[in-house]
Amino acid sequence: MKQRPQSVGKTLVQLLLSLMLIFSILAVVAGGVGVFLTASPSLLLFQLERQQAPAKTRSALESYYQTEYNATAVPPEVYLDVLSENWLRDAMELKITAAYDQLHGKNTAAQPDYSALEQSITDYFETYAAENGYEKDDSYTQKLENTIQDAEKKVDSVIDVYHLGTLEKAGIWHKVQVLSKPLWFLFGGGVVLMLVLAAVLLVLRNHPLYWIGSGLFTDGVLLTLPAAVILGSGVISRFSLKDAAVYSVFTGTMKALVLGMLIFGGILLAAGLVLLIGSIARERSQVNGLPLKR
Repeated sequence: MKQRPQSVGKTLVQLLLSLMLIFSILAVVAGGVGVFLTASPSLLLFQLERQQAPAKTRSALESYYQTEYNATAVPPEVYLDVLSENWLRDAMELKITAAYDQLHGKNTAAQPDYSALEQSITDYFETYAAENGYEKDDSYTQKLENTIQDAEKKVDSVIDVYHLGTLEKAGIWHKVQVLSKPLWFLFGGGVVLMLVLAAVLLVLRNHPLYWIGSGLFTDGVLLTLPAAVILGSGVISRFSLKDAAVYSVFTGTMKALVLGMLIFGGILLAAGLVLLIGSIARERSQVNGLPLKR
């Protein structure tokens, strides 16, 4: 028997609504990830600790100051006795939280307290001068100031493991601030549109579970397939970065985001599959004259 034009038109409408549902869910995912990354530094702080960035940074500083000792004659412990893992962790967290405070319109000082480092260097210079009979003249003062400035500059560069300072200087962090509100609109608008489309499909009462399930299943495939390929191929781990701490937090953060994409896609895939199977089972039962009990 030929399908009536009215039924064909209804099917085309549901197909269009299902396609719109697919894109609305993708909008929710994209907006949600953007909001999550810009609203809070929680992921960055978590990866900072998980990847042991403070310990790796201190190890790098040990190697650096042992090498520099031949040129500066300043023993590594002058710096390292002050630059403990706890101090480095606090300084890294300060850099991250200050950048996010700036992102949200707050003015928080991002400069760590270098007073202990300055005092350690000053004490060493004074002791060295006293033991070797050096006069504290302009040359001495200049040498001391340069050593302190170089030390602070070096430490300031290694504790910014996410290079947020570089992004700020390049104007990229400001662009992220501009995008934060549109990301909320994308997420919120996607949620509203998704719910409206699902409600309309339910109201049409023409296999709504099939059309909603198709949308969820398609989005699940679109999310899980690329995520599985990225994680399975190990492409993230093949990034080449010299600094061990920067490499670990960067790759760790990327892997966490892709894994979240894989898990969420898997949930959508499973939900869509359940709805599709349920819809097909209901259709077959009705064809056989045995409608399922509600």
